Amino acid sequence: MKSPLVVLLFCAATAVAAATPASNGANGPGADWLAQVGAIRGLPIRVSPSSIVTSRIDPAYPMEMRAQGIPGYVKLEVAVDDQGNVVAATVLEANRREFADAAMHAISAWRFVAANESEMNCLRRIRVPIRFVLTMAN
Repeated sequence: MKSPLVVLLFCAATAVAAATPASNGANGPGADWLAQVGAIRGLPIRVSPSSIVTSRIDPAYPMEMRAQGIPGYVKLEVAVDDQGNVVAATVLEANRREFADAAMHAISAWRFVAANESEMNCLRRIRVPIRFVLTMAN
């Protein structure tokens, strides 16, 4: 009898330096993406240690990748508002487009700790690594 397949998703969020540019590769819109979001909203960009995820939806493991037993990873960079809502995101790195799509779809529903008094009226820059791992259950 085969053991059921278990999908493990490892997600963590870390604050990054405001001067750290986004990828200029095919996965990201360029180094100024977050500055553009801030300009549209009329808000400065700040680094914040308040990168605690308070609510999240795990990304769906892409069916084709699961069927082939392919693990994946995605590194996202997100802009978070005062209330802890994700207002914009970009893919910095991913091993497969299918994983990037799943991660981008899920991240919009994530919520982070609301801004503290010194972080009000700004966007926080947070990097979120996500790993897609298949294991056999015992």
